[in-house]
Amino acid sequence: MQNFRQLIAATTVVAVAALTPVATFAETPLGMYQTADRLEDYSASLCGQGDKYLCIKLLALRGAARSDAGNKLIGTNVLNLAKPAGSNKWKGVITIDGKTADATVTLRKGVALDVHACAYVVLCASISLPVAK
Repeated sequence: MQNFRQLIAATTVVAVAALTPVATFAETPLGMYQTADRLEDYSASLCGQGDKYLCIKLLALRGAARSDAGNKLIGTNVLNLAKPAGSNKWKGVITIDGKTADATVTLRKGVALDVHACAYVVLCASISLPVAK
């Protein structure tokens, strides 16, 4: 959460991240993802009616990523019911520390989930996170 909060603070309410897989199923976004510094763990799952939507849940925070606000989000969906928007792509709203941004999530099969989020259309930022080991 620390990485996301710093990004949001720098760009008001914007987060862009590539979550890298710890374990995934080859043709789906299902699996566990981790930030490059290995301080934040997430799970991606299909959810909602008919399992056609995408949810991303914060699983754990470690070290510098731990905070009172972040700890309250452990076990909650930071992306909930993102709608399919094409092959290996979903669109929805990401929520970090009570702030929201429109998000597009793209699956790079077996490599990463790329999350691109913008607030107010023009406030966007980028974080490059390598594959977790």
